Amino acid sequence: MDAKKFPVGLVVGGVGALVVVAGIVMAVLVHNHNEELAKQQAELQRQQAIAAQQKADAERQAAALKKELDDLQGQLDKTQDEAERQRIRAQMQAAASRKSSGGSTRTAKSDEPAKPTAPAKPKINTKTDDPLGGLGL
Repeated sequence: MDAKKFPVGLVVGGVGALVVVAGIVMAVLVHNHNEELAKQQAELQRQQAIAAQQKADAERQAAALKKELDDLQGQLDKTQDEAERQRIRAQMQAAASRKSSGGSTRTAKSDEPAKPTAPAKPKINTKTDDPLGGLGL
């Protein structure tokens, strides 16, 4: 009785094909992941550049405001006329109020409608011996 031989070649070929397909799938997944990481890194660098620019602008504005206040203080020290002193003090107060308000020229978006708030969810009593935590199921 001749027994049929085990198809070793077919099994090895099938396993080899499976390994090749798995390798291709993994290569595609790794490539897509690396592209996504590169996009995230570029976005992070863009945000950092914007933040650095905003910080530099704020520092420049603060320096200009400090210089203006120093100039006004120098004028106030040199002036003998009381009316002129009052005018300079008013300018200094205006500059100080700009400094305390942040000196930003941006306006808040007040024309946006207020978002409705969702009703508060009832709290679930979690301090019970009920394994469902009072869900009432």
